[in-house]
Amino acid sequence: MNVRVRSRGDAGMAALVWFLAIGISLSYSQEPPSFPRLSLQPGSGSYTFLQESISRFYQAEVSVQDPPELSLLLYNPQWADIPNPPSTLLAIASRTNIPVDTLASLNRLESINQPVAFPILIPNQPGLFVSPSPKNDLEDMIHGRLAGDDRRSEGVELHIGPGTNSDYEGAWLFFPGARLTSSERLLLYQVYFSIPLRNYRITAPFGMDVNPFGEGTRYHHGIDLASDTDDLYVRASAGGRVSHVGVDPIYGLYLEIEHDGVFTTRYAHLEQVLVKKGQDVRTGDGVGIMGNTGLSTGRHLHFEIHKNGEVVNPAHFIRALRY
Repeated sequence: MNVRVRSRGDAGMAALVWFLAIGISLSYSQEPPSFPRLSLQPGSGSYTFLQESISRFYQAEVSVQDPPELSLLLYNPQWADIPNPPSTLLAIASRTNIPVDTLASLNRLESINQPVAFPILIPNQPGLFVSPSPKNDLEDMIHGRLAGDDRRSEGVELHIGPGTNSDYEGAWLFFPGARLTSSERLLLYQVYFSIPLRNYRITAPFGMDVNPFGEGTRYHHGIDLASDTDDLYVRASAGGRVSHVGVDPIYGLYLEIEHDGVFTTRYAHLEQVLVKKGQDVRTGDGVGIMGNTGLSTGRHLHFEIHKNGEVVNPAHFIRALRY
């Protein structure tokens, strides 16, 4: 069923946008009967419709003509109506000409490496879909950037579900033509953070570990890294802004870098800090010298990642730590 909604643009002028209001579930085993099916067979009606809509969208961006109505189609890699049907996010994006950003945000996919072996939704135009209830780190970042009071009016409110899937309850927002930021894209590609030392060995893992200062175990809120070389430079794990520089009885001399308002990285036991609070840094910039300050058993770097103020396992965000 087509439903008319009203969107408010930056200039305050109203634009009318249409979307397909449907109940959906990404866990079903059969195609919902009311959902338009997308065939990737060149020349098929649905594929032609998709490509013509995309073309109209880009033409509307540089002219005064109206953009196409927003419609959602269903694609299932298991239909196999073409040889070697695409079953990865990149392959589906390439075949449909819909950006990876759009497909990931609509289908709640948090990794470019996530296999697509289930039906997914394909919109007929690029943009970002914002869930009212983020469920992964990528959605947290998109929601924080676009769903606030300063940007919300640029989006189109729509109701996709819920159908039988609670993931699609509530009022979603669609931002036509919007793309992921470079940081959000790095998170989608799972290369958001990097090891803050050029040469390193892990001396203490994240989580429960033997207490080096007494008997028993302790919960270690980060990872400890040491270096066997003369390169003692500590580097920014990701681009951001230095949010804190201080001294603590436990952490010693330490600094924190904020990344996109969602993540913060902490670098502790430093001998020297090379940056100032408020300074912008890029991935790999030198921010300190590894040291032995605070409660420490020797020269090393204690490294933490915080998400929305809560400590998280760095291995979830640094590919090199998973192997």
